[in-house]
Amino acid sequence: MSEAAVTIQNRMEASAPEPPEPSGEAEREHVPGLDPDPELPDFNLFGDDIEEPATTEEKKEEPEKKDESWSAKVKKDRQQRKKEIEFKRREQELAVKEAGLKSSEELREKFVKDPEGFLEKQGIDPMEFFSDWTNRIATGVNEPSDGTRLSQTERQVQELRDELRQRDQERAQRANAAQQQAAIKEYYSKIDTFMKATEDYPLTKEQCSAEDIGQGIAAYHQRTGVELSFPEAAKMIEDGLAEKENNIFNDPAIIAKFKKYHGLDASNTKGKRSQVTLSNTLQTQPTKTPVEDMSDDEIYEFWKGKLFT
Repeated sequence: MSEAAVTIQNRMEASAPEPPEPSGEAEREHVPGLDPDPELPDFNLFGDDIEEPATTEEKKEEPEKKDESWSAKVKKDRQQRKKEIEFKRREQELAVKEAGLKSSEELREKFVKDPEGFLEKQGIDPMEFFSDWTNRIATGVNEPSDGTRLSQTERQVQELRDELRQRDQERAQRANAAQQQAAIKEYYSKIDTFMKATEDYPLTKEQCSAEDIGQGIAAYHQRTGVELSFPEAAKMIEDGLAEKENNIFNDPAIIAKFKKYHGLDASNTKGKRSQVTLSNTLQTQPTKTPVEDMSDDEIYEFWKGKLFT
């Protein structure tokens, strides 16, 4: 190296400030030949305190964000609901007041148009009211008389009594009808049980029901005032049916009708029978016995089941 170069290097070392003592980590990371050049400006890029560049314009304040949390929404809904409830309440109050005014106007119009009819509908005697009103104006005592004050109350009480009386009557009638129906049903059941258990009244069992026997007992009681027992009623009905059948069997007109219906000769003499001779052996023999020659049992068997056909 030349003397000039050595002289320049010595001057630079003399003028350069002494570097700070490096820490242990810096000493370990120090690489020879990478020392900072003293002639270059120090921008302090790796310092701890980095100063931000100053700005001439102040930062604008950001607007506060609205609280959109759940509690805020609930509070807002409650306030809105409270306002709606208050609005509806006032609306109802106004509607009630309007209806009251309308009703008052209608009553006033009815009273002015027809005072007597209006008072009568309210249960007040118009003449008594006008007399009491005139008396109150004359005496200056603005109190209704006892008659005027009690007339409407008495009318309401009377209407209530009439309604209660009518209700009690209808209830009693329904109860009586139900009891009568149950008693009649039970009565018919007893008659039916009696008729099924006996064999003494064949005609009655064949031709009459329990209702028929019961109605016959009731009719006999209304006519005579005597209430028949079941055996008495059944015997009376049996005797009546038997007598009716006997009259039918002995009625000449009915016998003649049956003879004609069955092709019987009504001119035959009773007790005679058709004679079979040699002259009429080839003729058709009679297959039926004339009614005149029948016994009672034969007549009954012959007409059995044909009396009411």
